[in-house]
Amino acid sequence: MRRPAKINIILMTLLAILCLTIFGQGINHGFTNLDDNLYVSANPELERGLSPSGLRWAFTNRQTNLWMPLTWISYLTDHQFFGPAPAAYHLTNILLHLMNTLLLFLVMGRFTGTLWRAGLVAALFAVHPLHVESVAWVAERKDVLSGFFFLLTVWFYLGYRRRPAIANYFAALFCFILSLMAKPMVVTLPIVLLLLDFWDQPIRRPLKRILLEKIPFLALAAALSVITFLLVQTREIGAPDPIPLSERLSQAVVFYTLYIGKMFWPTNLSVFYPPDSLQFSFSLILVSSMVLAAVMSATWRGRNRHRPVLIGWLWYVVMLLPVAGIVQGGMQLMSDRYFYLPSIGLFIALAWLLAWIAEIPRLRRVVQAVVLSGLLVATVSSIQQTRVWQSSETLYTHALKINAENYLAHMNLGVVLDDAGRSAEALHHLTRAVEIRKDAQHQFNLANALSHLGRNVEAIPFYRGAVRLQPDFPVAHNNLAISLVNTGDWDGAGRHFRIAIDQDPDYAGAHYNLGLVQLNTDRIKEAAECFRRALELAPDHRDAREQLQRLDAVDN
Repeated sequence: MRRPAKINIILMTLLAILCLTIFGQGINHGFTNLDDNLYVSANPELERGLSPSGLRWAFTNRQTNLWMPLTWISYLTDHQFFGPAPAAYHLTNILLHLMNTLLLFLVMGRFTGTLWRAGLVAALFAVHPLHVESVAWVAERKDVLSGFFFLLTVWFYLGYRRRPAIANYFAALFCFILSLMAKPMVVTLPIVLLLLDFWDQPIRRPLKRILLEKIPFLALAAALSVITFLLVQTREIGAPDPIPLSERLSQAVVFYTLYIGKMFWPTNLSVFYPPDSLQFSFSLILVSSMVLAAVMSATWRGRNRHRPVLIGWLWYVVMLLPVAGIVQGGMQLMSDRYFYLPSIGLFIALAWLLAWIAEIPRLRRVVQAVVLSGLLVATVSSIQQTRVWQSSETLYTHALKINAENYLAHMNLGVVLDDAGRSAEALHHLTRAVEIRKDAQHQFNLANALSHLGRNVEAIPFYRGAVRLQPDFPVAHNNLAISLVNTGDWDGAGRHFRIAIDQDPDYAGAHYNLGLVQLNTDRIKEAAECFRRALELAPDHRDAREQLQRLDAVDN
């Protein structure tokens, strides 16, 4: 075996060990109640498995704000073969990140002909703490899955560049389609391919051909953008109010610099950064603008001697653009997971910049020491950050240490405690969530905890607040009605049970509860109709069946 091949195998083995050392502990982690329940743990649609109806659901459902059928298919596959246990879902995420790391190493080696620089880019990608969220969070399968096909697209495209066979071109195009089907954020990949075309100096192929080759990629990206932003993406409940474009542009400038800062100093990482904490002063916006302008100017001036640094920087700028906050879509304006693929550009720029510095003999050992120390610190930090994702309770407790005003962490931690029967402990966090942000969901969760403690009189105003802020909220109407029953207001309860049914005609629980109200007011026929409807909607509803049997016994 030739020496470079041996070194390749050794480096790939070390990269795999790094990934497993950091993320292997995740196999023992559970699900969180932040989207994991929506996507997997409480998603009955996964019972379809890899059936025709399951595949049809994957392509047509609008359960989230993104069209991502391939990601849904991956969840269906996990459930089909391994059931509902979280270990398999975590393992799939870990293996995808491991494959992404190895593929990135091979891509960089194939493209640049370097070994240690390619190894450094892959190692930084493998161990960086900002990538923990994308790997340790089951609901972020879309990051690691789209990343896999993103890198495969680059691999086949580079093969096409080297040997223009039509099979390589269409393989790249097909992998791009799969990447888009996992997560639409990769719509900027055609621009990344164009940047890679300009890595070489001079350009080795005609410019017209380079541009024509990108047209199918750009057409696919444009089509997916239309699907995402016009057909599927809707404003999330609890999302911040619309922000003027000028303010979003100012925020984006700061976000670009903040991600760079977190790359070098990845501390105070949180699952959620409240929008209120991302309101920036004019001086910070000005400084950030100056930093970005300086970096752009320096990389452009060095484009002839240090072209990879410029290409890496532009990779970062282009890939972060869809999630830089310019287009406002959901609750999150900034998130660690947004850094997953854009980070590759900064790692490329850093690796080539360090290699240039290392050409100075007296600085070579300094650079080596800095690189090894940085990788070690990043590895230890990522191990600790992965532990944060052990459970919902550890996740939100950590987030509140970072920001005590994190309303999402207060709310979700309160729900976790309430679900565990620790409603008295939950009240503190649920009350703080309502105090910080008077959101319908926050009021609903606080009312639930009060109700579980038997404090129905106190719960009723918060249920009313929830349905006032969000009138189309059938579960809140149902739970409000239950509290009204417990305080003796049968008429009010019946009215809200009916509202819940009007808003969700298939709500079996509301039909059953309305039946109890009818029964209490001696409307036996109406009660029986409600119980029958509840049983039709939920054949395993034992209470409805028992009530019907009692009524039948009375009639007989």
